Amino acid sequence: MNKRIILWILLFAVGGCGGAQMGSERTNSLLVAANGIVITPPVGIAMGGYFEPDRKASEIHDNLYARGLLMEFPNGKRLAFVSVDLIGLLSYDVNLIAKKLKYDCELFIFSTHQHSGPDTIGIFGSGGRDEKYMENLRARIAELLVILSDELKPAKMYHGVVYGRGFSRNWRVPEEVDSAIDVLSFHNNAGFIATLVNFGCHPEALGRQNKAITADFPGYLVNEIESRLGGRALFANGALGAMVSINADNFKNKDKGFELAKEVGSAIAEQAVKCVLTNSRPVSTENFSVQRKRIAIKLENDSFRSAILSGTAPFSEENFDGDNVITEVGAVTIGNLKIVMIPGEITPGLGKQIKFSANFNSPLWHAMLIGLANDEIGYILPIQDFDLPLYNYDRSVSVGRQADPMIRQTLEKMLGR
Repeated sequence: MNKRIILWILLFAVGGCGGAQMGSERTNSLLVAANGIVITPPVGIAMGGYFEPDRKASEIHDNLYARGLLMEFPNGKRLAFVSVDLIGLLSYDVNLIAKKLKYDCELFIFSTHQHSGPDTIGIFGSGGRDEKYMENLRARIAELLVILSDELKPAKMYHGVVYGRGFSRNWRVPEEVDSAIDVLSFHNNAGFIATLVNFGCHPEALGRQNKAITADFPGYLVNEIESRLGGRALFANGALGAMVSINADNFKNKDKGFELAKEVGSAIAEQAVKCVLTNSRPVSTENFSVQRKRIAIKLENDSFRSAILSGTAPFSEENFDGDNVITEVGAVTIGNLKIVMIPGEITPGLGKQIKFSANFNSPLWHAMLIGLANDEIGYILPIQDFDLPLYNYDRSVSVGRQADPMIRQTLEKMLGR
């Protein structure tokens, strides 16, 4: 029997026990669109993710994408998520993209943080940002947002959570790992429109010697979900900071390479598909709101300061005031679901504290955490542990010790803690 037919049979079968239900009637006026657009850079571009002196792309193994999900809620408000197969995207670029938007929308662009793409930050020492590519990238994402606006259709929204225990490991504090795999799915009678998978782990299955452009395991993950469920899939990274990476010991392909990337992506996809089919519950879309707060974090990193002042890493007065990096945190509420937006790579310990704060006011709320959202300020480390030898490397790619209290305290106030 055709695999797709089997999936639909399972969907209907689990409807009575908390699984996704595909009733014939439309019970809300949520409108949804999902699509993707290629953002692959040219061969020869400087690559980001590792501090290698001359790491330039020698070939294209697979295309990089910007994948978008646009939601229009019953109150007429719009929310757009865009997942990009990049090491990170600075708020400088996100602000320029937002200014190109032709409709009112709460926009969150988050990077998968894969380490085999272009240097979009400008700090990795292999040639810096290619501004021609960056200009084209911003135009492509703006084009995707236009496409999404023309493709909205009625859908229902579902959320589920499963666990990828053993998929990742924390190289700094082994007991601190967030193994939650949150899954949002959107479908109507015609089929699946979108699936968003949220899991915290560094996509570095290829390693620093790789010079082939690839989306790493998130690329395999979304391709697997799309082949099994249909529609578009997006990957959103979570609390991956300092230093959560693939636990290769628990996979057959233990050596870095495309085989490991495929195995990891397929394993997460398998869990996500099971979640959609057997463990997803409807999300009420009547209650939708977005909170955002700009914060100024003292810049203590001399390397970052040099990159900014030299123009290697572009900043405007919206993002840097001479002493502070200005960034943003956010919280999206959809029904009983909270989605917290973090502008960098937060440690799992801090991430779990923020999730607890989001859940504090009601046991019915569930919190997701998306990292590298609308900015990439580097590692966000616990202030009390900031100077430990354990974090010698991590400090070198952190804005500074104030990132933790500024982000955590702002979000706790925002979330009503």
